[in-house]
Amino acid sequence: MKINKSKLIIVFLIIIFVVGARLALFIWKKPSPKINQENSQKKDIPIDILNLKCPDEYATSKERESAWAQFSNDYDSKHPNASGDEWMDARRQFFIERNCEKALIRFGLYLSKRTNFEFIELLDSDFVSDFGFSFQHSWDYEVFSKMPEDPETLTVKSVGDTSEVYSGIVKEQANDNFIIIVARENPQGATAMDWLKSEYSGYNFSNGYQEKQINGVNVLLLFWRDPKQIDGALFITPDGKRRVTMTTLGDTKLLLEEFNKIVDSLSFE
Repeated sequence: MKINKSKLIIVFLIIIFVVGARLALFIWKKPSPKINQENSQKKDIPIDILNLKCPDEYATSKERESAWAQFSNDYDSKHPNASGDEWMDARRQFFIERNCEKALIRFGLYLSKRTNFEFIELLDSDFVSDFGFSFQHSWDYEVFSKMPEDPETLTVKSVGDTSEVYSGIVKEQANDNFIIIVARENPQGATAMDWLKSEYSGYNFSNGYQEKQINGVNVLLLFWRDPKQIDGALFITPDGKRRVTMTTLGDTKLLLEEFNKIVDSLSFE
């Protein structure tokens, strides 16, 4: 049987065309591994990480834990080979970009091994002075007392002020922001108003003042720097032996909130 070479070539080309077309169609329809991976990630990560908030902005611990898992899943999926240190840096950067001040303080405590980095209930602490009064302060503040150069002065500072692990907004605000409490002797038996009106106080009465009864003691609330913002307090201890002045050095929102907490929680022996 004589084979027509021309027809054979045509048949061969048709077969190649058909096979090539089917192969191309198969490749076009088959999802790439990258697309499959992205779809899988979207199923595992239902919330966009850009919508995450600071931990302390969530109303419940369940919401905070869900956001924590969301951040971890998102970072691990995008950086599968990242080290633990790189993950920690990413978490800290997340807090800095969103101005999560309390979270940054807690983060620093974790790195310095002073607390767990889990979401725990952080309780206020009680401080009892040697001068007949006590108060409460937030968990992320410390009271430094009995300084050799001035044992009658107490300094209330954020724990972030003395740590080297902070960066960004917290470090900038922490350097010069604290509360000074001075408990001087009151030998003359003067009242708080007597001292405030004296030449030694240096107080500008044009800023005004307020009076508040706290646990039976008359406390003068002062406007040292800004007539619209209370940033100081003055009172005499119930035994009349100490004149106590309280002043904020700094005007950040967190510091003023802490100052108000301390004043409102004052108690006396």
